[in-house]
Amino acid sequence: MKKILVLGAGGTGRDVVQILGDINAVRPTYECVGFLDDDPAKQGATLEGVPVHGPLADAPQWGDAWFVNALGSVSTHWRMDAWIASLGIPEKRFETIVHPTAAVSPRAVLGPGCLIYPHVSIISDVVLGRQVVILPNSVLNRAVIVGDFAILASGVLISSAVAVGTCAYLGAGCNIIQKAVIGERSLVGLGAVVVRDVASGTVVVGNPAEYLRPSVPGGAQP
Repeated sequence: MKKILVLGAGGTGRDVVQILGDINAVRPTYECVGFLDDDPAKQGATLEGVPVHGPLADAPQWGDAWFVNALGSVSTHWRMDAWIASLGIPEKRFETIVHPTAAVSPRAVLGPGCLIYPHVSIISDVVLGRQVVILPNSVLNRAVIVGDFAILASGVLISSAVAVGTCAYLGAGCNIIQKAVIGERSLVGLGAVVVRDVASGTVVVGNPAEYLRPSVPGGAQP
């Protein structure tokens, strides 16, 4: 049984505990030993039957645990790479978690620390970077490439040969046309229909998706 420590005691962190339980119901694999979270109100509490031990800075003290990144959100996605780097956790200590109902092609490549929710479909020749999070019912078609720390919310549909940049966030129910490039740290809004490339550091919304504002606080309009 691998010991798992979840970074972040929010909604994603609670989901992780439940996903680990579903995996263990098929084959006992993981022991979730707790959460780390910077919110003092959560420290010392118990969530999903699992204790919240202390702040994220305590991570290096857990030398016998494997980590799952549950920190990302629509408001923090753009800084996830720097945030994780600041914790000093070796990349090899992040565990890739795949729900038993996810369909992952044997010709797909998943980087370390990915989190794949129920009923996700990942087709052949897809490549995921480090610590990519994909929420339920999302579909990644052939030859999609997703950069490190990207987050795909529920029901995202990505057509073939799309490239998604580092720390991008794809909102629930959005659709991406084939061969589009989604720039790093960009945000695609809820239900958006992307029919052209999305510039790095921008928010796009609507059908067809159009520029709304910068995605990074203080960022300049492209």
